[in-house]
Amino acid sequence: MRWRNMMATVMTGHKKLLILLALTLGSISGASVAQQTQQLYPSKPIRLIIGFPPGGGADAVARPIAEALSKHLGQAVVVDNKPGGGTTIAAAAAATAAADGYTLFMHNSSHLGTLQAIYKQFKHQPGDYTAISRWTTAPLLLAVFGRIWNSECSRTN
Repeated sequence: MRWRNMMATVMTGHKKLLILLALTLGSISGASVAQQTQQLYPSKPIRLIIGFPPGGGADAVARPIAEALSKHLGQAVVVDNKPGGGTTIAAAAAATAAADGYTLFMHNSSHLGTLQAIYKQFKHQPGDYTAISRWTTAPLLLAVFGRIWNSECSRTN
């Protein structure tokens, strides 16, 4: 049931995402209004880069969104999994892609803030990317194995 609720939340925010996507892509294309009206967007497939392997949580979020975007835009949105390097491989691929609106990058917002501190060779700044929309939220949980925790906590001195 929780999975359905999460996907329903993701899909209801889909219209907002499309509007934000259209506004952002129009503003970063650099083309004049006349050029934009002559060639409708999108005229070729869109690449959605994620820095995690297929089958994981990020992939499970990206694929339904890519499918929905494909249906609404009438053009393929291809999920491009680029795992490794603590997401630096995917982040670098997104940062060096042409700023033409045909490459999207799904990432965990905390990664862009920490990549330079952890990986000295990572050259890109968080400001090199333009945030379009938040797709999901995920609470974090700290847990321990119950018997270990209980035995340590129940000690009396």
